[in-house]
Amino acid sequence: MLNGKKEFYYINTGILMYLFGSTILFLVGNLTAKLSPTMSYITWTLNAFLYIVYQFFVFVEWKKSFSNKTGQ
Repeated sequence: MLNGKKEFYYINTGILMYLFGSTILFLVGNLTAKLSPTMSYITWTLNAFLYIVYQFFVFVEWKKSFSNKTGQ
């Protein structure tokens, strides 16, 4: 099973990374609301970065799975 074709591997990796990171950030978000605005800004910047990483994995999966098929 582990040696077989890995369909949607990159998109699943991206989703898991984004969801775990966002969950931790939002749980910690209640603490950062009481801290300085700079700390809150760092939290939201990190969330935006995780979203960009997620979109990158979606693009890589599309490139590997579907881009060759669209030209046919």
